[in-house]
Amino acid sequence: MRKGTKRITVVVTAQSYYHLRHLADMAGYNSIGRVIDKLVREHQLAMRGGYTTEKPNEGERPCRERTDRHPTKKTR
Repeated sequence: MRKGTKRITVVVTAQSYYHLRHLADMAGYNSIGRVIDKLVREHQLAMRGGYTTEKPNEGERPCRERTDRHPTKKTR
């Protein structure tokens, strides 16, 4: 195993396995684990609102807007 990798077992439907295998073949990967790794990495970047690997030079890192409001307290 490579450095920094962990071994996992994944249970997917036959259709998902077919699509993972197809993506691995298109990308030239020898295992679907690399496809899963790439999908997870891209999903995490998309959740941040940043850039994806499809457009590496577009998009910026999101900055949080600061407001002067304090969180409201719950009342009973």
